[in-house]
Amino acid sequence: MKIKLDHNLSPHLASILEDLGHDVQTARDERLEKASDSLLLYETTVEGRILFTLDLGFADVDTYPRDTHSGIVVFEQRKGESIEKVEGRLIAFARSRSPRKFEGRTAVVEKTRLRFPRGKRRQKP
Repeated sequence: MKIKLDHNLSPHLASILEDLGHDVQTARDERLEKASDSLLLYETTVEGRILFTLDLGFADVDTYPRDTHSGIVVFEQRKGESIEKVEGRLIAFARSRSPRKFEGRTAVVEKTRLRFPRGKRRQKP
């Protein structure tokens, strides 16, 4: 899987994910940590990578519609939950998931489930 780690995830995850066989780049390494969300997602898409992030704003499929990007996976961190637990879920996710399922889609990895958000329902005229 070709992955871009957002700046809100620890850069040490890159080597762990690479050891699992993934091709990983980080927003920090590319000096994109202060870039807007849209620029970060654009760069990620141009590179054909799936964005791994903690930023729940990326789960808004009305703002970031399906098939306009290479894929977004948001790792939800609940109030009071340690970042180590979230990172453990991220590593387990990367170890067990096929990238094809996430190409051009948005997924949210919660504590106990994986969900694919839907946009607002459009009303028929």
